[in-house]
Amino acid sequence: MKKKLMVGKAFKVFPPSKMFLIMKLFVLIICLSSFAAIPASSYSQDTKLSLSVANTSIKQVLTEIEENSEFYFVYNNNLVNVERKSKS
Repeated sequence: MKKKLMVGKAFKVFPPSKMFLIMKLFVLIICLSSFAAIPASSYSQDTKLSLSVANTSIKQVLTEIEENSEFYFVYNNNLVNVERKSKS
């Protein structure tokens, strides 16, 4: 029983010109996906907001943030105790 070596088999499936094209496309896809992964600065990360609250409920703090910015908060009253007083 002789074993056959499959040395030239890869070149029969993909000739060198096609392999080179596949490698170029692979490098292009990797480069494009890595450029897409770079985060751009967004409004939420660049926004500065100053609040001065003391002994105020969380609901009033959220309302103040909503009035002074473009952010809105959605919460479930059964899950979040918004009547709790803030400590700062």
